[in-house]
Amino acid sequence: MKSKITVLIALFTFLLVSCEPSKDREKISGTQDYSGIQFPITVYTFQNQREFDKAVKDIKTHDESAIGYSRWFLSKTTGEMSRCEIYVIVPEGVADNHMTTWGHELAHCVYGTYHREPK
Repeated sequence: MKSKITVLIALFTFLLVSCEPSKDREKISGTQDYSGIQFPITVYTFQNQREFDKAVKDIKTHDESAIGYSRWFLSKTTGEMSRCEIYVIVPEGVADNHMTTWGHELAHCVYGTYHREPK
């Protein structure tokens, strides 16, 4: 299981580095910017939506359905990022929508809230 996650992370990193950003897309403007800052990220993976929903039920800050979730933790003393957790469903392949969710949740770790959050 750990080797699968390592392969997926390596593949995602390759895709992230090898893709050229579109010039017609809106730039991310979030509540924080921790790009270039080292902090631990823990990725929790689930085999299906039911497992995911059960795992995030008590930690989600909204009641809307989701296929990914991230939580970032700031240091109480410095206010800087201390760690981030990502909760995602294992993708079935590279073109799976769950792959996109991985990147979306990673961006939340770096940029915080950058879109209208559900209530």
